Amino acid sequence: MTATRPVRSMREGELIVLLSFAMALSALGVGLILPAFEEMRQVLGLAEDSNRLARAITAYILGLSVGTLVYGPMSDRFGRKPALRLGFSLYAAGAAGSMLAVAVGSVSLLLATQALWGVGAAGPRIVALAIVRDLYDGDRMARIMSSVFAVFTIVPIFAPVAGAAVVGVASWRGVYWLAVGLAALVALWAARLGETRPETSAGLRAFRLGPSVLRVLRNRDVVLYTAAMTLSFGAFFSYIATSELLFSDVFGRGHLFPWIYGGITALMAVAMIANAKLVETLTTRRVVAGTLVIYLGGAAALTIGTWVAGGIPALAFFLVCLSVIAAMHGLVITNLNSLALDPMADQAGTAGSVIGAVSTGGGALIGSLIDRAYDGTLLPLSIGFLAAPAVALGLCLVAGREEEGAPDRPPAA
Repeated sequence: MTATRPVRSMREGELIVLLSFAMALSALGVGLILPAFEEMRQVLGLAEDSNRLARAITAYILGLSVGTLVYGPMSDRFGRKPALRLGFSLYAAGAAGSMLAVAVGSVSLLLATQALWGVGAAGPRIVALAIVRDLYDGDRMARIMSSVFAVFTIVPIFAPVAGAAVVGVASWRGVYWLAVGLAALVALWAARLGETRPETSAGLRAFRLGPSVLRVLRNRDVVLYTAAMTLSFGAFFSYIATSELLFSDVFGRGHLFPWIYGGITALMAVAMIANAKLVETLTTRRVVAGTLVIYLGGAAALTIGTWVAGGIPALAFFLVCLSVIAAMHGLVITNLNSLALDPMADQAGTAGSVIGAVSTGGGALIGSLIDRAYDGTLLPLSIGFLAAPAVALGLCLVAGREEEGAPDRPPAA
């Protein structure tokens, strides 16, 4: 079968905005519902200081990791538009199901529907990247991808603020209705997009992934860098899942939560944007090593300060340490992903799916272990923040020993 030219069917500016919003749905699934946790605990009959709802975020991220591994091959086999439609449908069904689970007071059902929601969220996120690759290549693809990610990084900043505003007007149910409505709107918009998958015989072999996946997992550096990324995700996922409870229960500043969460997310976005210049000046591996050392220093300061303060340090001290950790996390994740993909240039699609699934899924599981250790103080989270960069730095140093003579490459766009 010969290749045919992919169909764009809409102007480039509209395409960029559409794909950005499609990808942003995955971040909205977390940011929107966090401000509703206080009311949801009351509806579910949970104690005010219960952290059981943190498991809902873990379930969502686990679903997202499973979907990350599935949608790429699925869209190669059946086309981008069918995969997009399935993702939007599961997204809306998961959000609506989560609302029903809370209404009937079932935490177990909530975890299942949150996982379904996450599986749905992975569809638009993965397929959007595939569409960009279908339509562009080379420097043009890099510029389009950067534009898509620029919008994608902005949305999570405002999601908690929007969620808090909706909760104030329409109670906790409003955030779920908003998620369903946004998925429906983006799905209708995406109907204007033509099928972009090139008609090649490669698509028919897309499900024969076993040998490709094994090759990825047998690469020593890929495994080491992915493990380091998983640890970093684990600590930060725990912060995301318990952040609402920390600011409301530990510090008694729940009304400031949306703004603090958005500010920390904005700081991460700035760090990611600045990363290109840092890598150009210092090389990728040096940026990773330096940021992990700074990350470790910030986490050590937080752990010591928290222990000295009896588990609850001053809010200003916590925010300073968290800002350092969040900025370094943004740099570390961006560059570790690049280093993990670098040896897999000839099968970057499969490698990206495997690395993404393992790092997010494993990170969610590690984060859930830290969540379960929550005791009404910041000490468990502080120790998690301290352990992650310490072990990750060791893994990166081991991987780097065999790369000392290899040329550094800038991160993938």
